[in-house]
Amino acid sequence: MSKEKQIEEMAKIIGIPCYKRLEAYGDGSQDCPSPLPCNECTAALLYNAGYRKQSIIYRPHRSTLSEAMSEKQEFSSLKQMFVYLVNEHENAFNVEDIFISYYCYDERISWETYIVTVTRYGDEKYDHPQAIGFCTMKGGAE
Repeated sequence: MSKEKQIEEMAKIIGIPCYKRLEAYGDGSQDCPSPLPCNECTAALLYNAGYRKQSIIYRPHRSTLSEAMSEKQEFSSLKQMFVYLVNEHENAFNVEDIFISYYCYDERISWETYIVTVTRYGDEKYDHPQAIGFCTMKGGAE
């Protein structure tokens, strides 16, 4: 299977359409103008990092790393994690308000870390996405 087809399949697994692209072009046929990574971009990022259908470990943004790690959750898909986050935050945002971007390698916990951000919380919309947590892929690259 081609790289493009695998990325397309991963985007389907994530299961959340690129609302920015649909909003801008209606059919998603052109390049996305959004500076935020859509789910297809996230899938491409994960593909390029060598990840294939790995489980996701999420930790919320907290004042200390130990506190955050004590609250970590494991998910079988990004879609499952996104739904959990919406429920955990009592519908303060929707699935389409969540974005994931590569953040850094965190030596403290040996994670290739991705930052999880939202563009809205309740009635407040943000010009710059706000962090709600971090995640990594369990099992590493293929």
